[in-house]
Amino acid sequence: MTDKVNARELRDALAELRLTQDEFAAEIEVDARTVRRWLNGETPVSGVTSRLVRAWLRLARSGVGWQADVMVIGYDDFAAMREQLAKGRNFATGFFDR
Repeated sequence: MTDKVNARELRDALAELRLTQDEFAAEIEVDARTVRRWLNGETPVSGVTSRLVRAWLRLARSGVGWQADVMVIGYDDFAAMREQLAKGRNFATGFFDR
């Protein structure tokens, strides 16, 4: 079982992912007050949210786009497309080899 992220780890993760509290709340479909309570240490971060944050960080750190609704590369930039696909393939290979 994965350890839950604490308030400091969540704050650091949001900074690294370049997400505001409100953007994060919208992204995971929770009330912004819930995120504030997590960040203030009033309520523990859920296990599901902890796993999601860690997965997003792994994707971001490997250079793979992690936001579903964000276009990472242009349709006409085939070199960038190949590079992004290769990063995704390398990430997936390493992810499933754990």
